[in-house]
Amino acid sequence: MQAMDKVKRLIAALGMIPAVVVFVGAIYGILSFTLPTSWFCKIEAVKAQKLGLNAMAYYGVATNRSRSDQGQLFLLREDVDASIEHLQVGDKLRAASEVNLVSISNFGVDLYHGKDCTNKPTLEKRTISILQKDECVIVVSDEKMIISKEILDCTPGNKAISGGYIKVATTPCGLF
Repeated sequence: MQAMDKVKRLIAALGMIPAVVVFVGAIYGILSFTLPTSWFCKIEAVKAQKLGLNAMAYYGVATNRSRSDQGQLFLLREDVDASIEHLQVGDKLRAASEVNLVSISNFGVDLYHGKDCTNKPTLEKRTISILQKDECVIVVSDEKMIISKEILDCTPGNKAISGGYIKVATTPCGLF
């Protein structure tokens, strides 16, 4: 008789699972309409930082949001200026072609401002992975290594009006 009571209690407990799932879904739905989307972008950035590959990537844009020759990442968000200065934590970038994800040992050192074409700085960087075409990364830090316009202008074949290195982590491009 006690075994039968345990089975009935188990069945009753399992019967509550759909109600709990509906309740959690309703809470998520309410929050998605009331909280600003920037919260979800920041949460996604933290999740990607914990679960994805963390690296630096070069991001450069030419006029009218087009990619520069070296910058093969493009911003998925269309409501803002696509320059590196306007990137923020949670912005997703999609690769238009292969993109080197690098480790920069001297990141944060002001290598690019006040330099000229005859005294171009060098970065101590090494490729740790290659992001394939149509894969995505997410910006995980507001810290950027912006390359000055003077250096961009004297780089042969460069069309970038804004560029530099940003801290990113790999992430899925869609919702899941």
